Amino acid sequence: MSVYNFLASDVMLENVKNDKVMFFSVKEALERGIVLNKKLIANVDENKKDVIMYFEKKEDLGEIDIWPEAEDMKIYSDDYTNKKYRSRLDWDYTEKRAEHLINYIKKHLEKTKEIELWEIWLGEEEKPNIEYCKLCELDNKKIKKIFGHGFKQPMCLKVVKE
Repeated sequence: MSVYNFLASDVMLENVKNDKVMFFSVKEALERGIVLNKKLIANVDENKKDVIMYFEKKEDLGEIDIWPEAEDMKIYSDDYTNKKYRSRLDWDYTEKRAEHLINYIKKHLEKTKEIELWEIWLGEEEKPNIEYCKLCELDNKKIKKIFGHGFKQPMCLKVVKE
């Protein structure tokens, strides 16, 4: 299976879109001057939306994306949290992105008292390591401990308002 990162809260989580990754139809991509392999697009409807993914640098794929959890993923997160609202967190850890995530958490905690940050392994239910942190104590090291060391065990950081 694979690693799954998600956020959980008692109030709806705001979406964040990675604006460095764009999706186009074949026609739109060609109009923008994007060079495409003709063999790969030979049997593709040129007007079908979102068949071409475009980004300038490979690192751009790792920018923060947060969106509501898909229904079929709830069977995994249900094992770890009872929070009503859950959003998938898709990103690659860097210090700069961790700062963006901390700012996201600060903004979210203006509406509620707690947010959970989770990293789990899909398909295996293990007892998670759960840590608590006050918002004033939240820093890159705590974010890195959850998301920046490769998966070792299910982990959760519960961040609470002061």
